[in-house]
Amino acid sequence: MLVAALRTFVLACLVALPSSSVTWAQELPDPALFDRIVVEAKVVGLVSQPEEVILRALGVKIGAPAPDMRSERRIESVFQSYGVFVDGEPKVKSVPGGLSITFHVKEFEVDLEPGFLGNETYSVKRLKEWAGLTGRSDLYLYEADGIVHKLTEGYRQQGFHFVEIEWLAGGRSEDGRHQEVIFLVREGPKVRCRGVEIVGNTSLPAQGVLFWKSGLRNEARLKTKGPGLFSWFGGVFEEETLQSDLIAMREVYRNRGFLDAKVEIERLDFNDKRNRVRVHVRVDEGPLYKVASLKVRAVDRSDATVGWNDVTASDLKTVDLIIPAGELLAKTELKPGAAFEQARLNHDRGEISRAYGARGYLEAGLFLNSSESNGFRFLTPKVLYDVEKAEVHVTYEIVQGRQLFIHSVELLGNLHTRDRVARREISMLPGELADLDKLHDSLARLRGSGYYSDRQDPSHPEATFQLRTVPGEPDQVAVDFIVEEGRVVDFQLSGGVASDNGVVGLMSLTMRNFDSTKLPRSFGSTFGEIYSKDAFHGNGESLSLNVSPGSEVSFWSASYQHPDLFGRHFDRWGGGFEALNRDRIFSSHDEDRTRVRLDTSRYFGQGDLAIRTGPVIQRIEYTDLSATFALPATLTLAPLHSDFHGWEFFLTWSRLDNRQIPRDGFYTDLRTTYYGGPLGGDNDLVKTEFNLEVFQPIGEDLGDARPGWYTSFGAGWAVPFGDSNLVHYGERFFLGGSVDLRGFEFRGVGPNDGDFSSGGEGMLKGSFEYRYPIYTTAIPGTSRRQEVLRISPFVDWGVLSVNHDNLSFSQLRSSAGVTFSLVNPIPISFSFGWPIDQGIGDRTEVFSFRLSLR
Repeated sequence: MLVAALRTFVLACLVALPSSSVTWAQELPDPALFDRIVVEAKVVGLVSQPEEVILRALGVKIGAPAPDMRSERRIESVFQSYGVFVDGEPKVKSVPGGLSITFHVKEFEVDLEPGFLGNETYSVKRLKEWAGLTGRSDLYLYEADGIVHKLTEGYRQQGFHFVEIEWLAGGRSEDGRHQEVIFLVREGPKVRCRGVEIVGNTSLPAQGVLFWKSGLRNEARLKTKGPGLFSWFGGVFEEETLQSDLIAMREVYRNRGFLDAKVEIERLDFNDKRNRVRVHVRVDEGPLYKVASLKVRAVDRSDATVGWNDVTASDLKTVDLIIPAGELLAKTELKPGAAFEQARLNHDRGEISRAYGARGYLEAGLFLNSSESNGFRFLTPKVLYDVEKAEVHVTYEIVQGRQLFIHSVELLGNLHTRDRVARREISMLPGELADLDKLHDSLARLRGSGYYSDRQDPSHPEATFQLRTVPGEPDQVAVDFIVEEGRVVDFQLSGGVASDNGVVGLMSLTMRNFDSTKLPRSFGSTFGEIYSKDAFHGNGESLSLNVSPGSEVSFWSASYQHPDLFGRHFDRWGGGFEALNRDRIFSSHDEDRTRVRLDTSRYFGQGDLAIRTGPVIQRIEYTDLSATFALPATLTLAPLHSDFHGWEFFLTWSRLDNRQIPRDGFYTDLRTTYYGGPLGGDNDLVKTEFNLEVFQPIGEDLGDARPGWYTSFGAGWAVPFGDSNLVHYGERFFLGGSVDLRGFEFRGVGPNDGDFSSGGEGMLKGSFEYRYPIYTTAIPGTSRRQEVLRISPFVDWGVLSVNHDNLSFSQLRSSAGVTFSLVNPIPISFSFGWPIDQGIGDRTEVFSFRLSLR
């Protein structure tokens, strides 16, 4: 009875305290009294709290002017901080010298250390975290019911569906102020889901296997799941999550045009122990609504002085379309007869916005203050529903805005990189039409440059942009690209292992935004200034130094590239060099290769198309030819020491979204090297190689976590001339390994001679992959995700010809398989490949792997 009475009293107080605040009676003391001096003040009804503490909290001080007694904030503060409820208005009366104020209060009981019983699974510390009691020990009795609710929610989020919690009040202290509170917990079993059975989903049935499933549960991305690859015993069952899943499934149906769809729980089947449940969901899809008509209407404000945030439908008037309606409707997918799907509507919004953006009518949402901009707006479509016919009549309403031109282009946050280096990635210039495609292309180039990203920190903010209106110039727009420079100096001590190369170590220094002229102030400050980007940073040059000892392959290399020798934004001239030495142990022999290259580069436009040319000097030495195996003639006829003097032409064309980790776009190159002849050396040959890579993401843009197709094609020809009638073994083409023609050993693809491949003077190869992220993690501070685990089914093919003029597809080799890759934080790939077509003497290898520790 005592507990029930106390709870009734608390509820009565809370009713009188909306949002934990007190409302004074209508008859308040005369406001004129509030400025008079307080000469006497007292608080009636206190049990344990000192009177002076409560008066101070109420703002009352003897000898000071009386505070405004109408302040609800003061009353609320006393209630929340001390559990003291001010009962009614204060009694204020005039006395000689000032005022006398009397407060009548009720003091809530408090437990200095609440107790918990029955919490077998979770500690008291965890329960206090759920209850919001961390950092405090006292608990007012009026809070007990709220604590029960919080604890119940905490347990249910962990799968304790049947948890029951109640609180009991114990004995009082001598002063009557303190009373013990005990929370009694009956946890019950932790419930896991055995599966979700859905019936009635006729239009969205479950299809596919493993990671290629489709259907309602996949589109809704249900979080209530049964046993799976990463949860063998089933996911934790939480009813709140299940309710969210129901909402998600209803949303899927509405987005697909089933506007009347109902998705409800039919029943929950628990086992005898109540620790497993099977969820049964029933779907009533209802009719599929289709588009009966589609129109496009351009509108504008009747009164231009009315802000867009204040515009109503009655403030709009119809205006002429700048782009003909037929041209706009031809871009739409939401055509008469089509299902009224949200995806089609989103597509149409994007296509119409892009059509206007390409003409300089930029979206208002891109502006810093969109309500004040003259930008393009795609308003909420007008939809008339015909329930009987299950049809909709749709009108796209657009505000066309004004055609805009570039006033200025600014780079914000570009503290260390030279301005011209960053600006060569920007496709637009002041005075030009504000083309949305160029704007997004410029942003993609800035992101892909690598100057403003940090591969080691996924939370590093990506480059973005904002638009600003120009005061007094309504046809002009200012563009701000907002960047933050990432880490572009990588020093690594790492190691790795691969089935092709054995165990290797690596010491590497790479600087992607190097500046050879920006010297440190002193030798002692060199490393600190490099780290802070105050030295050797900002000119877009690249420098790379690598030393790698290994069990089968050891190498060192040094390279430098200057992309803009004469300081031009576009159509640049560059130059550089590369030197390397690679010592490799094969089963058939040991090869030591040293190569030095100098080059001059010409970049066309912004550098997507580039030509590099320059001299190449190379030496190949063979030792330890095997006496155990039968060696191919192409190897035994090769000189043990060979010098190559040549000239290289290298053409590249690249449109990748990111130069370090491409996800979208293509890359192609054509390399031709002329050795010998008037250039000297021991070998006369012309070697040409062609490579093409295409990356095509699919699905919703979720950052780096999109599935996609990867296609590659390669071709090569090596033709001897002059005194050479056979291409040197070291310059022939080979296939097989963990990259090319997986399913075969490294260099395990024939034509074969003896125990090894002869190598080819002609080569064709290709690969086709579907890359699917099977596990992703959220990028902190964003709504995007990064890929962690990936599965990639693949088909590889290739063919070699001993001589350059007799390439035959009768020698075609092919394989198929699957690669599992850990993308972050340590790049590891495991490939399982099985040959489809193989030749006599080919060496196969089902399993291959690559690992790089960084």
